Amino acid sequence: LTYSGYVDAAVQRWALVVDEYLRCPSRFILVRYEDFTKDPVNETRHLAEALGLTDLWLPGAEGRVEEAASMQYQSRGKARGRDPKEVF
Repeated sequence: LTYSGYVDAAVQRWALVVDEYLRCPSRFILVRYEDFTKDPVNETRHLAEALGLTDLWLPGAEGRVEEAASMQYQSRGKARGRDPKEVF
């Protein structure tokens, strides 16, 4: 692979992962961002079940998932609401 910058590298990496998923979807667990942000507890529980980790879903897990999912790790971007041509 030849990268001409960060965005190019990210796009190429994404394309490789999508190709692999399409070749053998049974090896992947698809978690859609929209589903996770809507219901992080059930999506995390589903992921644990799919990975065979239900024995690790202990009392209090729901609260810990809700707390972790509500944490904002980055400040909101200053570009929000601006014309993409102006930002890029």
